[in-house]
Amino acid sequence: MTTTPRQTLTRVAQRIFRVLSSNFDLVGLVIGLNLFWASLTPSLMPRSWYWQGLISGILVVIGYGLGTLLGHIVRALISWRPSKALGQRVSLACLTIVMVVNVYWLSIYVWWQDSVYPLSGFTRPQLSLVQIIGQTVLIILMTIAVAWGILLIVRIGRRAISTFWRFLMHRSGIRRMPPFFGRTVAFVVVVVALALVFDTSVRPTLLGVMDSFYTTKNDRDAGLEQPTDPLRSGSDASLVSWNSLGWPGKTFVQSGPSTDEIQSFNPGQPTVDPIRVYVGKEFSNNISEQARIAVKELERTDAFDRQALQIVVTTGTGWVDTQSTRPLEYLYNGDVATVSMQYSFLPSALSFVFDRDRVEQTARSLITGVREAVDRHEAQTGHRPKLFVYAQSLGAYGTQNAFPDLSDLVSGTDGIVFAGTPGISETHQRMTAMRNGSPCVETEGQSVLFVERREDIDASCAGRPRLMYMQNVSDPVVKWQSSLIWREPDWVAAEKAKGQLTPYFTWMPGVTYLQMTLDMLISGWAPALYGHNYGSSAVPAWQRLSGVQWDDARTDRLMDTIR
Repeated sequence: MTTTPRQTLTRVAQRIFRVLSSNFDLVGLVIGLNLFWASLTPSLMPRSWYWQGLISGILVVIGYGLGTLLGHIVRALISWRPSKALGQRVSLACLTIVMVVNVYWLSIYVWWQDSVYPLSGFTRPQLSLVQIIGQTVLIILMTIAVAWGILLIVRIGRRAISTFWRFLMHRSGIRRMPPFFGRTVAFVVVVVALALVFDTSVRPTLLGVMDSFYTTKNDRDAGLEQPTDPLRSGSDASLVSWNSLGWPGKTFVQSGPSTDEIQSFNPGQPTVDPIRVYVGKEFSNNISEQARIAVKELERTDAFDRQALQIVVTTGTGWVDTQSTRPLEYLYNGDVATVSMQYSFLPSALSFVFDRDRVEQTARSLITGVREAVDRHEAQTGHRPKLFVYAQSLGAYGTQNAFPDLSDLVSGTDGIVFAGTPGISETHQRMTAMRNGSPCVETEGQSVLFVERREDIDASCAGRPRLMYMQNVSDPVVKWQSSLIWREPDWVAAEKAKGQLTPYFTWMPGVTYLQMTLDMLISGWAPALYGHNYGSSAVPAWQRLSGVQWDDARTDRLMDTIR
């Protein structure tokens, strides 16, 4: 007897259903698949198939867990049960509908992502239909792989905890207790044991592996030769050795403009060689000692006799964004000293999780130490160099946490630039709340300027701004806050109205938060002036803060020079 195509499809669907129902909770699958299509919605950065598969896999697991919990609660509260046949039909219908909906969302995923490319600065790839279908299949496979891997880890952990729980419940001491008290004691013991295992074994092991890996990266040969100029740290005249700088420090001290390059840009102007001071973490793990040596290096190079002095609070690895620090060296014809120090080998994201206190300590020690040295120099000689501070990303976060009071933060400085300040910074949140749509904020007797576009630099404030927040509209780091989990931020509607955000952006509880978290990992690869890449956008900021009178054409030329 021959079967019709409809019967064949029905049998295939029933087999799939039996496999799924015997291995997974069906309510969990329905909710998980709903979060799968939600994960496809666009955010601030375009996502390639592997990034999309990663976020989709995570959300599918979260949805599955929530659905499984919801199913257990409903079944515990409602005693009625449908017949086996009815339950299968309803479950099969729900799964079929959700899968059809997911196929639809996958078909328009490409159009959603296309709307993000021009707003994020990335070049839109030209894909054929075959390539689009191939990437769609890869997204599905990656999602399954990630979800399966997470579920496997969760199941292994659950079995280990269950085994430990049964071991405790069979102990004579707990068996003699009343059931409620016995279970309570066992629960407390399990929680304490998990905390101890994580704190004494898992966390130190992770830190050790990461520290070893990134220490090796820090020690790698940067292809640079030791400087002979005594005005650079790591030279023979320096108080710190060349090898102790690590690759971020070596790159920094050797990447500054020469006097010839500065003279070529500023012809006819007297020019001196810029001073660059850097103290690496390998010199000393003691932050106070690093800061003390940094000040000694400044004194050794007669940095306090310069026209300006620039303090840089680095990102996690100790990297200095020289595109943002070089402008002052051109603005002052080289008569500038720049000082920085390294507090971690880890990238900013890992440093934030495992040792965020070190960036605060570094900002406080270095800025305070340099301020005091400037004050002493002025008292002894009558000369006070202009003092500027630059910090980006985690460095900006740590600096604001180190000096939460605005007056204390700007005290003794002539200008501060924070680029890509993380949205979780309390000072940044406080200043943002007072903007009322204006780039200028007047508070505590200070003028604070927010720069999202080039024209914001020229905004008229009540006083001379001494603090500038540079933040690209497409930078997810600036917008990432825990409140994204439960509340739609005001900037969504405002930026959609201005055409700065894709019209397909849809805030969803929890989902948008995870999407923005992933966006942060991608945003550093964005083209200059987009995402978390600030390129040479600090040039006009430093030009205004320094008070050096240049026309726009000259400012643009410097941006092109250091780009």
